[in-house]
Amino acid sequence: MVGILSKKDILCLQVAGLCHDIGHCAFSHLFDDHVVKYFDPDAHFKHEHASYEIIKIIYDKLRDEFERYDITHDDLKFIGKMVLGSPSKVPDSLKDELVWTSDDRHR
Repeated sequence: MVGILSKKDILCLQVAGLCHDIGHCAFSHLFDDHVVKYFDPDAHFKHEHASYEIIKIIYDKLRDEFERYDITHDDLKFIGKMVLGSPSKVPDSLKDELVWTSDDRHR
């Protein structure tokens, strides 16, 4: 334990920080806010959603490496929550997967 965070919490935070923007398309927020809406005005695309989906793909392909550092599927969900930032930013498609608990607020 390092202060109030465990070493594993710190590692998860580092992964979330490094991968937060991995879901960005060209032109960053301009793409999210304008290009997507130009083609689909009802779209709710956010790069954080794409980031979490990409992180899941990476985890599936490199599961042995993640497990070597004791990063489990539950930790992956914790990382996803940090990437999204708050329960209000979880898209409907992930509401069953990324459920906030009181533990998340104290972790």
